[in-house]
Amino acid sequence: MKMSETSETIFDEAEDCCQSCSLPFNDEHTDMRSPENPKYCIYCYADGGFTMPNATADDMVAIGVPLLAPRMGEDAARQYLQALIPTLERWQC
Repeated sequence: MKMSETSETIFDEAEDCCQSCSLPFNDEHTDMRSPENPKYCIYCYADGGFTMPNATADDMVAIGVPLLAPRMGEDAARQYLQALIPTLERWQC
């Protein structure tokens, strides 16, 4: 994804992804939904709660940037996640 795409595209992508870290639930990430709470991935939600209960949206951005950087570059990954992660359900408080 290029950052020149509209913000609507970014926010549409939030519909079927982990509502904490933005891991997409797609063919590449099958069986990644938490069986306890399907809004979240197995990395973010387990044993009845968040695996990192004190994490912030900024923490999730920092975790995600190195994972996305090989595909889109570090700056673009950071911009993308800074726009997307705060819109996810966990961070709407």
